[in-house]
Amino acid sequence: LYWWPANAAIISGNTISNNIGSNGGGIEADVGSAIISGNTIENNKAGAGKGGGIKARDEGTQILNNIIKGNQAEYGGGIAEGGTITGNTIIGNTASSAGGGFYNRDGEGTFSDNYVLDNGGNFGIYIESGKIGVTGNVIAGNYKALRYSQTDDASASISSNIIFNNTGSPALYLDGVPY
Repeated sequence: LYWWPANAAIISGNTISNNIGSNGGGIEADVGSAIISGNTIENNKAGAGKGGGIKARDEGTQILNNIIKGNQAEYGGGIAEGGTITGNTIIGNTASSAGGGFYNRDGEGTFSDNYVLDNGGNFGIYIESGKIGVTGNVIAGNYKALRYSQTDDASASISSNIIFNNTGSPALYLDGVPY
């Protein structure tokens, strides 16, 4: 499902499964303020692209209370990019390069109150750059938990997460964060 511009789009209560795309194997919301809520997004592929389950480029996009599982991409097996990402179960996704559960580069928003479980690839959550607050999540069973690479324009905000039973080392890796 590709929506451009995604102004006022509401995607709710769907099962989106077994799709293949270059970006956003399940859903790609390129610009605007889409609301993606209460869906099951599973077993989609974004090949060599971003967001096996969802790719959402705009910080106005809301990704709320979805089950996102078994998706694959090069970056962001479950979800790629920014917006308000809250209350989702992100489980069993895989990224061949980075961010099995969630990957962000240059996006802005919040990543809060999600369950990020058993995702494969380099880190369950991988924030390469951008302004994303990571708060109140349960991050468990991933290959490495969380990498936050900060650039000059980014601000790291990582608080109140429960991080346990991840394999690989380190569980939490901060890269380029100024002292």
